[in-house]
Amino acid sequence: MPRMTGGEAVVRSLSTYNVSTVFGIPGAHNLAIYDALLDATDIKHIVARHEQGAAFMADGYARISGLAGICICTTGTCCPQHPCIARNSTQRLIPCTLHCQSDSGCRDWLE
Repeated sequence: MPRMTGGEAVVRSLSTYNVSTVFGIPGAHNLAIYDALLDATDIKHIVARHEQGAAFMADGYARISGLAGICICTTGTCCPQHPCIARNSTQRLIPCTLHCQSDSGCRDWLE
């Protein structure tokens, strides 16, 4: 099996699950994912101006389409900005996923 980067593994996993659209904002810690997305012809990426906006986009996409809404986040303040979306999606059984590069802050906010 050829070696791949972590970003390539994430994008390949998304492709395996037939994810066609992801939302997010590039940052220093998720550039490997964005590099891999450049080569992925089957995944469309929609860039947001703010990470919380990307999470709301993913939530809305999941509500309308019934497909998983994928949000790619960076480290830092990203995780504290998303608990309302994550809680809302969980309570309403909406298939929405937030991909943070570091989950230490997310765990504190989502528990």
